[in-house]
Order: sequence, then C-alpha cells, then structure tokens
Amino acid sequence: MLVWHEIVNEDFGGEKVSITYCPLTGSAIGYKGTFQGIESDFGVSGKLINSNLVMYDRETESYFPQILGTAVDGELKGQRLEEFPVLWSTWGRVTDYYEEARVLSEDTGFIRDYDRDPYGSYVEGSGYYVDNALIFSAMFEDDAFERMDVMIAGRLGDQPFAIPKDTLAEEKTVRFNLGDQTLVAHYDEDLDTARVFVENDDEAFVNSFDVMWFAWYAFFPETMIYE
Repeated sequence: MLVWHEIVNEDFGGEKVSITYCPLTGSAIGYKGTFQGIESDFGVSGKLINSNLVMYDRETESYFPQILGTAVDGELKGQRLEEFPVLWSTWGRVTDYYEEARVLSEDTGFIRDYDRDPYGSYVEGSGYYVDNALIFSAMFEDDAFERMDVMIAGRLGDQPFAIPKDTLAEEKTVRFNLGDQTLVAHYDEDLDTARVFVENDDEAFVNSFDVMWFAWYAFFPETMIYE
C-alpha cells in the first residue's frame, strides 16, 4: 500500500505521526507530527531529490526530502524533523512477535491493485529492485556497493553511518566508532531488522532504517561505512 501512497498520517495514543516510505530508495522512516510548535501532517509533493520522496508539510507547505528529514524550502527551511523507529519486516514475522499487531485497511477510497508492486518485487528480487539502474540521477555516487544494496543507516546527531544489512545479518552484532562514541548494532533475527545503541547504554537508542546504498550516499557522501 505504501508503494502506491508513500505516506500514512496516523494518531497513536494521542500523538500525531507520519509513516513514510519511498519505493525508489527502499526507505521507511517515521516522523513525529509535532515540530517547531506546529502540529501538522505530510503529503506527497510529486517531486524527487536523489530519487527520494519529497514530502510537504501541509501547515507551512515546506518541502522535506524523506531521507534527509530536513526542510530544503519553505517557511521551515533548515529545520529537522524528529524521527521515531519504524521496523521493516513481514506480516508473518510481526504477528508471531506482536500478537495484537494491526494492519492498514485496503479500503482507501482509491482504485489500486495492492497485490501488485509497479516496480517489480522487493521481496523476491525483480525489476527495479535488482537491475541496478536508476530512473533518475543522483547528486553523488559511489561504487563501494551495488546501488540497490540494502543498508542499515542512520545519524547520531549530524554524523551519518551505514552498515550493509547482509553483513549485520551474518555477524549478528557489530561495533563501530562514530565521532567520540562507540555504537553497537544488533541484528534481530525474529523480525529481520536491526537496532542500534550507544555502547553500554541500551537506553541510548539511535534510530536507523533500511535504505538503498545509492540513495544514502547521495545525501550523505561523508557517511561512515562499516565493512
């Protein structure tokens, strides 16, 4: 459903949130709906930067590239949104782990074939997701990995990092230095996802998410890479 609509604006426990997904960059990110004293939600602008969804804040009409999470135009230019964790997994894994999990209704009011991904198959590996060809250009490119290789990526403050998901799945736990901090990434085999923390402090959660290598590098060519 998110391949077609890209953004879901919801209310959980009285808190407004937006769950966002860009199929061209394979990135699923959650953003809080209250920021800079403004309560709003997001729409799809129809624009792209580095093939990535550009959202717009409906209150101020400021533009936010989804991966960057910072306004590049409008009243809020330069302001960064607050993320919250969104775990990429399968429905089968989720319901085994969270028995009361709920799923979006397909009764959206739009005529869409929600059983079909127009870009191919992310799960089975076909079409756009594996052909390594970009539909739109990227500002920066690097051939350390294949363009569509999946990274576990995030930022600690303004310091970006990227871990190949296959590497993390194989090693289960990795440690790496980022600035003056040591981070620890754990692979969660039950959900096929990852969680990143500051070492020796499991309360110091560092948000991360799945994203294609080309897109992360295009926004953050200075990224630290765990290899």
